[in-house]
Amino acid sequence: MKLSIVRLDHSIAEIKTTSPEIEIESLSRAVFEYLSCKSAIEDPITSRWNPFARQKASCNSSLKETLTKSIMRYFKAHDQWTAFSSLLLKSIAFHRHIDPNVPIDVAETTLPIIDLPRTKFNRPFLPQTLAEKTSTRVADEEVEESRESMMNVSHQFPYVCMIQKQGSDHTHNSSTQLQYDMIGCDLVIFEARLNK
Repeated sequence: MKLSIVRLDHSIAEIKTTSPEIEIESLSRAVFEYLSCKSAIEDPITSRWNPFARQKASCNSSLKETLTKSIMRYFKAHDQWTAFSSLLLKSIAFHRHIDPNVPIDVAETTLPIIDLPRTKFNRPFLPQTLAEKTSTRVADEEVEESRESMMNVSHQFPYVCMIQKQGSDHTHNSSTQLQYDMIGCDLVIFEARLNK
């Protein structure tokens, strides 16, 4: 299992030290331009879910706008930074899901930002990979959640955390059947009230 924690107040202060005038919208747009964005899309050749299938430039541009709007829909800057950080952590979870040995060096990465599919309850999830699927998908069939890798993100400013469970982290019960334990994390900050 991997736990990733980002402390935003320190990260924002560091960014503001080097670029005092930068705002979250311009930063997110710059990151999306530099890294590119990919969606959970169908590969037209195999009719299977394939995040690395080629996209038209207009699709990529549209996705960048959608992701920027998903960050900027919040009014408070703290909430915008939280949404942006959460998106980056979910992208890291996806890349670890595809290749558990992928080096995630934040300073040097060129891995694309991934827009994960969501459940009917709007929870993002890691989809099954081509290796996990045994048959081709039928049109309009929902993308299934991976049982090999799971993740959960929680946030409350100034923290954003993500827990991720890889396929090798699964446990076996007494009859050696593979168990698919659900995982989750919930980040809560308590502030002491001082009554005077």
